[in-house]
Amino acid sequence: MLCNRNQARPERSHILIIDDEELIRRMLRDFLEGYGYSVCIAGDGKQALRLFEHYHADLIITDILMPEKDGLEVLTAVRQRWPHIPVIAITGGSVHLTPHALCHTAHVLGATRVFSKPVDLQELLLTVQQLLQSAQTG
Repeated sequence: MLCNRNQARPERSHILIIDDEELIRRMLRDFLEGYGYSVCIAGDGKQALRLFEHYHADLIITDILMPEKDGLEVLTAVRQRWPHIPVIAITGGSVHLTPHALCHTAHVLGATRVFSKPVDLQELLLTVQQLLQSAQTG
């Protein structure tokens, strides 16, 4: 779990990224910080939900398949406690389930948007911008 407290300025939108793959977490963090967002990262859903109690996030990006608590469990918990927060779910699928099936399940559970891996970063950025703008005006 990593949050750069020095960058957590109130005027910046705060994003929580949850993924068990360190390379993806850091790549998404670096990409979004490059566009001025304050980003916090967690390696699984259990860490993320503990962190979310103390770190306000305006938007969550979560992988679906992870150890401990997976992205579907995170999504369910977020929808129960913080229903207004946009959640973007991302998956590469698994041996037993296709990315399409997992994305559909995440959408049914309340994901605001869903993406299959590999994620187009420009499309993700546009989605983040739109969701944060909608949350601020809605």
